[in-house]
Amino acid sequence: MTDAPEAAITAYVCRLAGRQVEPHEAIISSQLLESIAAVQLIDFIERSFAVVVDDEDLVLANFDSVDAIVALVRAKSGAT
Repeated sequence: MTDAPEAAITAYVCRLAGRQVEPHEAIISSQLLESIAAVQLIDFIERSFAVVVDDEDLVLANFDSVDAIVALVRAKSGAT
């Protein structure tokens, strides 16, 4: 998989946050994104990358940074 997921996820998170977000920056635990934005983010991930985010995937470690989200998308899509 190319850097396309990282670029797309970064752009979407920045739009939700209303500012630039670093790949390693905490976005949920820092309350940069509120719960409705987190739901929108999950919907974006599922639609954009044709993956299903299962209930067991809904843990802070998978969504607290762009890096973590990219890793989740890559794992769910079978890419390395």
